[in-house]
Amino acid sequence: MKKIFCFGVIINFLLIIMTGCTPNYEKIFEENNQRFDDNRLLLNKTLSLIEKGYVKKWDSKMGVTLEVESFSGDIKENLLKLGIGSVEISGDIGPCDKNYNVIFHIVEGWNISTLRVVQLVYAPCNFNTKRDRNKHLNYINHQDFWGQGGDWFIYSDTDKF
Repeated sequence: MKKIFCFGVIINFLLIIMTGCTPNYEKIFEENNQRFDDNRLLLNKTLSLIEKGYVKKWDSKMGVTLEVESFSGDIKENLLKLGIGSVEISGDIGPCDKNYNVIFHIVEGWNISTLRVVQLVYAPCNFNTKRDRNKHLNYINHQDFWGQGGDWFIYSDTDKF
């Protein structure tokens, strides 16, 4: 009887420890949504500069990833301020005028240490951008999409290293 009781106590103790160590993802996602709202103007301004200077020159047949260091002036300053390490421009097969995506890869802030992968994605043809803020799509493989409206969404993946 003592062995069963001890085993039960150990199991409960382990469950309490494991539950206490689990991140509060809802709180983390809300923080990222709020941070996006707080930085929406800066993101749109930076996106506009990238569209004018880079998307117009971009060969839509191939994707390109640009490290923050390859930018200068306001773009570089804004990207660093936002915790962005690189910007990816890729094509989208969606039937719309702006059939490209601009993906901002987060390297600092935005709960990156817990979520592991965080991207701010401008994708006018993607259905995830049509979701209003706080509209959440979660895939079973730890991928989360949070619509931000205005052709933006936040993507995170808690399963990648």
